[in-house]
Amino acid sequence: ENFLLLEPVVKCVAKYMKKDGQMVFETVKQNVIIFFSAEIERQATEHTLSQIDRELSSFCNNKQMKTFDEANMQLNEFWQNQNFSQIYRKYLQSFSDLARNQDYLSILRVFNNKGIIARSGVANLCDLNTKSNAFQEMAIALLKDDNTAKDTIIQMIDRYQI
Repeated sequence: ENFLLLEPVVKCVAKYMKKDGQMVFETVKQNVIIFFSAEIERQATEHTLSQIDRELSSFCNNKQMKTFDEANMQLNEFWQNQNFSQIYRKYLQSFSDLARNQDYLSILRVFNNKGIIARSGVANLCDLNTKSNAFQEMAIALLKDDNTAKDTIIQMIDRYQI
């Protein structure tokens, strides 16, 4: 869903709703940055757990373990070689830097929260129903009709891996 908060999408919907696209986008951007800033520790924890899960899965898939004793020994070795605090601190520092630098596109790339659109305030700013998925539905419908916006968004998604 984060790609729906890209500048061209927000401005496209705002323009369609006869709102000041720049003002709406700047407000959405600030709301997202504030929300992300409040969620940095939770996001760092989630990203840390996700990284550990990926590394463990990769480790288990790459090892030829034929017996439980081999598996037990390999897993003990894996866990002993992990520095969970260092992984967490890396994410915490990285995310703190994003918030401090107000790096909106990078925040969208890493922020994993289903409430991001609601907390951005974009629906309210565009006078859309905040109790439904009105913003999301309108954005997708408009993008189907607006090739310029669609092309810009596809390029941004590819570039920033949002």
